Amino acid sequence: MRYPAIVLASLALTAQAPPVERYAAPPPDAEVEATSLGGRPLLRPQLDDDFRRYHLGLAHYLKEDFEQALAAYRECLAVSDNPDMLVATSHWLYMTLRRLGREAEAAKVLEPIYAGLEVIENHDYLRLLLMYRGEKTPEELLHGDDGVGAATLGYGVGNWYFYNGDVERALELLRGVVARAPGGAFGFIAAEAELARFSSAFAGADARSLP
Repeated sequence: MRYPAIVLASLALTAQAPPVERYAAPPPDAEVEATSLGGRPLLRPQLDDDFRRYHLGLAHYLKEDFEQALAAYRECLAVSDNPDMLVATSHWLYMTLRRLGREAEAAKVLEPIYAGLEVIENHDYLRLLLMYRGEKTPEELLHGDDGVGAATLGYGVGNWYFYNGDVERALELLRGVVARAPGGAFGFIAAEAELARFSSAFAGADARSLP
């Protein structure tokens, strides 16, 4: 891996920072007089408790400390008050529970998810959650995009194959993410971490025996 230490340190510092205001979409019943470019409503300030917990969960997840990641994501979900944070947190929470082998709990995470959620940015997380629900196939989510979406979808689908027992297909997708996706994307960082752990686990093995 090229920069796991600095990434984990940055995520940990983000999680420990004091709350600051950021911006979220206004509630549906709010009066909005001004709009941003493109006609979207201007965003309202929001304290970033969910933002900090989200990144703390990610830092633990990348270290394969799934129990600590689970605690952070459960706290984050409790304060995720808009569809974008709901789908982002639910995605990582679902994957964390699956990696812990807690399938029944993971299934409950998907109960509030439906195709009509009005997300603004996190469409790929919603698509992955719909795949976990069985409403989309992995093939529908994979495409030739080399951007952040390729990292998000490639890692999500690859991880889904991994915890469902198809390690060969999982590794193929994770290697594709690392080869093509932008290095700053969370999906890229997670894929790189998984591949490094896999290589370490099989260090010294005959290369022909690896998937």
